Amino acid sequence: MTLQRSLLVAGCLAAASGCAVMNMKQENEQREVRVQAKEQQLQQLQREEAALNADKRRLLSEIQEGHADADRLEARLSGLRQENAKLKAETERQKSQKQALDKRLKKYQQELSALRSDKSLSDQQKRKEIDELKEQIRLYLMMELR
Repeated sequence: MTLQRSLLVAGCLAAASGCAVMNMKQENEQREVRVQAKEQQLQQLQREEAALNADKRRLLSEIQEGHADADRLEARLSGLRQENAKLKAETERQKSQKQALDKRLKKYQQELSALRSDKSLSDQQKRKEIDELKEQIRLYLMMELR
């Protein structure tokens, strides 16, 4: 009888360890699926960030080459804000960077709009003020792209 009991206990232990191994395998597979999903999210975030940085570089280039008139500058700032809005922020740091960029771009848009609609300035004064604003934007973009 003790042999039968020993065999029965051994069989139960083998079955229990088999179940444990199957549970571990299933948990492992679930973790792998979650890791793959996170990797895909990361790749998407990297693509979005690359697109935003490419837009920043284009605007910087246009400003440096003198091709950014007020209309083009307004459109580029708007485009940067849209790209930034598309960017998903996962961490608090990313969220604060995204908010800071949007705030800065919005500020530049408002300043440009105010300059363009200011009737008290001559056209020459407006160009001078817009050029100064372009320089501020250029310096900011250079700092952002470092």
